Amino acid sequence: MAPSPPPSPLSRHPLNDARSQPTLRLHTAPSSAPPNARLPPPVTRPAQLSAAKYAAPASWHSDAYTLAHNAIKRQLASLYDIMDSIASRIHHVVGAELDTFARWWRVLEPFITEYFDFEADVLLNWAAADPSALAHLKHLCLDHIRQLCGTFELRRYVDPTDLFCTIVREVNALVPHLLHYMSALDAHLSPLIRARHSPQSVVALTRSYVAYVKKGENPHVHLVLLTTWMKSRVKDKWINTYVRGFSRLLFRRWERYTARTHIAIVAAFRTRAVKEARRTAASRIRRRTEFGEHVDDVSFGSMPSVGGSIRSLNVAVARVKRDLSRSANRFAV
Repeated sequence: MAPSPPPSPLSRHPLNDARSQPTLRLHTAPSSAPPNARLPPPVTRPAQLSAAKYAAPASWHSDAYTLAHNAIKRQLASLYDIMDSIASRIHHVVGAELDTFARWWRVLEPFITEYFDFEADVLLNWAAADPSALAHLKHLCLDHIRQLCGTFELRRYVDPTDLFCTIVREVNALVPHLLHYMSALDAHLSPLIRARHSPQSVVALTRSYVAYVKKGENPHVHLVLLTTWMKSRVKDKWINTYVRGFSRLLFRRWERYTARTHIAIVAAFRTRAVKEARRTAASRIRRRTEFGEHVDDVSFGSMPSVGGSIRSLNVAVARVKRDLSRSANRFAV
């Protein structure tokens, strides 16, 4: 029996490949550090997360990869929603929240790497593209993904605030590389597909991608993730075209399962962010009210005589304010 070929480096799971694990660079600040020292880097959401044209007559040639690219972008937008929520409550973040975040990421990570495997195994050969043309960019993305996976695995050993700061840094590094790779792949493949293929062959390739996903890890959830960015009309047409037989009957059930186990996590983080914003606003109003009541409660009668009643004191204060205002206007340029 012939020995099986070694696994492709693109198909290795980041957490199982210890040799490719880079050294983790953790943000660590002493627990006694002032609050500003423990704030995360800014969560920098890129502007290029909007979906590209798909299933349009003028963009048929890019449908071969835009389906996956738009699905990944939609998940990246949810990734930033989660980080925005945690960052708004950074001084109250607990390990359980990062556990939930990690569970959500464990769905997205293989979804991205599975698409990379499909590129290497099917898409690039089909388009007659040079696999080495963008290999450096792809491996750079995979390195950042491995780094992020390794950071999530340190939840039991690192302070939640410090760990989240590291996660933000790594996501801010990963996502621009990933978006740049998608853009470069579009520029590389688009003319090749236009020259060698037709809209019908792109439809056939998409069917191959759906079959590839169905044979992979977590196939039902991954099929649903391919459609979460679509409007209802486009999604219904896509399901009728590419999901066949018994799978089409079960697709709505898979959607409900994915909504409950994956999409609902993002919704819960958004809700927490809204509640925190309302709590913060209410706290500010309460502090201002309490300060006003404190000023009203001051007993001017107990103060030493200043040559007049409270009313005369108020008049004097108003006069001083007026004089100061006139002085400011006099020196204004």
